[in-house]
Amino acid sequence: MEFAALVSRMALSFNRMGSMELRQIRYFIAIADSGSFSAAAQRLLIAQPSLSAQIKSLEADLGVKLLERNARGVRPTSAGARFLQRARALMAEAEDLARSTRSMAEEVFGTVRLGLTVSAAYPLAAPILGEAAKAYPRIRFVIVEALSSKLMDLVRREELDLALSFSPAFTEGVRGETLATERFYLCTAPGHPLAGEGAIGAESFLHLPLLLPPVNHELSDRLVSCGLRIGLKPVWQHVVESVSVISSLVEAGLGVSILPYSAVAGAVEARRMVARPISDPELARQMCLIYSSRRTLTKAELEVARIIRRIVASRIEMGATNWVLPP
Repeated sequence: MEFAALVSRMALSFNRMGSMELRQIRYFIAIADSGSFSAAAQRLLIAQPSLSAQIKSLEADLGVKLLERNARGVRPTSAGARFLQRARALMAEAEDLARSTRSMAEEVFGTVRLGLTVSAAYPLAAPILGEAAKAYPRIRFVIVEALSSKLMDLVRREELDLALSFSPAFTEGVRGETLATERFYLCTAPGHPLAGEGAIGAESFLHLPLLLPPVNHELSDRLVSCGLRIGLKPVWQHVVESVSVISSLVEAGLGVSILPYSAVAGAVEARRMVARPISDPELARQMCLIYSSRRTLTKAELEVARIIRRIVASRIEMGATNWVLPP
């Protein structure tokens, strides 16, 4: 039965009940089933005098005798037998109503607006949506792909519910938690002179023209800070905001760049690109799950957040990524 129809039927039934209580009806059914007041009282875990008083009150309210005693105990009168049939149906509806209400309260559903950076979307979007679809098929996603700074702003304005952002500069109205740390890699075409194995020091490439995002980008800011520590200043060969465009230019042998491994894993595994971890100093960033501090997350948002934490931790445990757990 549909929930709304069930509520309507229950309301009609209750309107006809007068001052009767569901408790009294349940007591009456227990006595009819047990065949005695004493057995019913034991079953209901109440004192027999209290049970008798409730049945007398029910009979007084209805103006009819429902039970009669005989040598073998107690049984419904003819009016009581008809009442018993309707009472069972009413209690079944009441129990169905309670189950339906609990089910609705426990069900997880709704729309979750999730923000992902390009490098997070590639390895995580499909696993997140796939696991959510299995566990909570009534959750609907709106996925937004943008730079970390943009995602932070959208969360602050409550236009996103959750976002995976890298090394965010937290602002008022936004809170978060660090899920992983990710290193940056020097990325070159396979035939480039710097292509090789093992880590490479920043002094070996920072003097070269690089394919980099604009100066206000998180990666560019980190390179500038890194250069200051070793007395070198990054040189922009081309300013490219798109990670996917930078990756394609590197693959084509048109430049060298610094990128997170998650953004180039496919190209490296296909041997279209070489990626070497950067050391001395090491370049890394923190992957953070961020959300608004001005409101409580919905059940759907909380469950999606749990799924994200679980997937990130699982990928780290399986060695499927170069991420590491935060200290």
